[in-house]
Amino acid sequence: MRMRNCFLAAILALALGVCLASCASQEPIIGTWKSSNTGEVSQYNNDGSFNYTSKAGLSLQGTWEPYDRVKTLTADGSEWKVYVVIPANRSVTGNGSLGNQHGYNDKYGDYYRLINKDRMMLAVGAGNIDRIAESHSFSDLEKEYESKRVN
Repeated sequence: MRMRNCFLAAILALALGVCLASCASQEPIIGTWKSSNTGEVSQYNNDGSFNYTSKAGLSLQGTWEPYDRVKTLTADGSEWKVYVVIPANRSVTGNGSLGNQHGYNDKYGDYYRLINKDRMMLAVGAGNIDRIAESHSFSDLEKEYESKRVN
């Protein structure tokens, strides 16, 4: 009987360890986010896709991935993980993007998300990622577009 209880305890500990490891490896961007100011909602999925819906009912779909040039940065006293968001109707070369109009020749275009636990900031253009990384702070524009995790 004692051997069986030890065996069951070992199985439960192993199952708990696997569950915790799989939860810990999930990208922080995955989930539903709601803008603090506008109420707009965005959903970032495990498969690398995203959906965004504005208050006016406009929707946008595309993909997201960790940003390969700047993986994390420190701003406002916290560490933030950096992601790039690529709308489906936009070229990944950034052609015609706001970023290119401002001289940010980043292959991804304009849209970056910075995640710290349950907070998300938006940054437009690779030049702003560089500015945030160098200054270690967000501008009023990024703070205006802050989102909070809904789930």
